[in-house]
Amino acid sequence: MFMHVGPALATGTYNPGVVTAVLLRGPLAFLGLRGLYAAGLLDRPRIAAVVGTGVVMHASLLASLVAHERGFLS
Repeated sequence: MFMHVGPALATGTYNPGVVTAVLLRGPLAFLGLRGLYAAGLLDRPRIAAVVGTGVVMHASLLASLVAHERGFLS
């Protein structure tokens, strides 16, 4: 979600995925993690690891896109 909303706020423009991230993926991820936490299947450190892993994965995708646009990747 951060990788869609952050750039949209920073540039003041729409980018693909903003609406889906805010209205669908973010709330569903929150509900899923909350349910797993309530069921005792995830604790707070593991939730932090899940969220951190998602941020790192999205950042690597964004970095590869930027590298491609700048000609570093073909």
